Amino acid sequence: MTLIDRSKDQSLAVAAHSYAEAYAVLTRRAPAPYQFRSSQAWQALESVAAITKLVGLSPAQTVATIREFATDGNTGPMIYDKLIGAAASYAGITQIVTWNVKHLAILFPHFDVVTPETLLARGAII
Repeated sequence: MTLIDRSKDQSLAVAAHSYAEAYAVLTRRAPAPYQFRSSQAWQALESVAAITKLVGLSPAQTVATIREFATDGNTGPMIYDKLIGAAASYAGITQIVTWNVKHLAILFPHFDVVTPETLLARGAII
């Protein structure tokens, strides 16, 4: 059973900018079958959008999140993880399902940050 199958009576959300990140990864130069054509990538993203809630940051929230990240002395690509967590936080979400548990757990220690496999092993979507 997949996470999507288990979540039919629950809500899943995706940070808006994650669609851009996912599109970039799906269409990057990679050996077959790991590089999608633009139409395939968009179709995959649309299928996710159809069953999830879109959450995001306002321009002011985005700037505030980047300011906080910089003020805390952070640098580099973890800013994208910070934006995902901030979008969740502003939306009232306290659980993040990701394969990047390490970065999200560092940035948001008060969240329940788990892999899809861990969540499925728990037997329920929280």
